[in-house]
Amino acid sequence: MNKSEIRSIMNEIKEKAGGEEAQLSFYEVYLDPQFKINKYQHRLYAGMGVNLYTRMKQAGADDDELLRGARYTLAAIDCMKLHLNIKQIGKDLGINDLKKKYPPTNGTTEHD
Repeated sequence: MNKSEIRSIMNEIKEKAGGEEAQLSFYEVYLDPQFKINKYQHRLYAGMGVNLYTRMKQAGADDDELLRGARYTLAAIDCMKLHLNIKQIGKDLGINDLKKKYPPTNGTTEHD
């Protein structure tokens, strides 16, 4: 993927999540000053979110599933900076179910 494709996907994700205000109100529930992850974990969560969203879009996921994927992806990107409990967000949005429904197709696996 080149930079323009990534930028396009991120803009689509932000739009699907309802814009910045909607995402910030979603974040309020998951603020947790005690929740810490390192840079490696942050990159894994963010990359997994973007890849999952892309697979879902290509597979024709419904709007509810795309919204859940978009919210998770944006939270994963912001979780380190804002101390968002990304694990709880993933549970509440049913991300594991989405990962099972839209698995990687090239034989690779993703981290939980």
